[in-house]
Amino acid sequence: MCKFKKKADRYPEYINKMRKENIYALLEKNLGYLPTTDQSDCMRLLADFIAENTNDVIFLLTGYAGTGKTSIIASMVTTLGILRQKCVLLAPREELQRS
Repeated sequence: MCKFKKKADRYPEYINKMRKENIYALLEKNLGYLPTTDQSDCMRLLADFIAENTNDVIFLLTGYAGTGKTSIIASMVTTLGILRQKCVLLAPREELQRS
């Protein structure tokens, strides 16, 4: 689940909605295949997160093996490159969690 606070709107709502839809379309295109319902829902949340463009929040993506997390992240990295936005990816190592 992703929770983040919205900054004061910089653009009218219809422009924000249009921007989110364009980002979602890029995410879907860069995914390379038709997403499942859960993947589509995740990409909509991710599009909202990217459109908000805040620096003080994180997006935490979790899920079982084989659910498409890596594919969605690859799509996001490609999409952010197209949008000329920087990103930082963090992945905890399982061995460190067990210690």
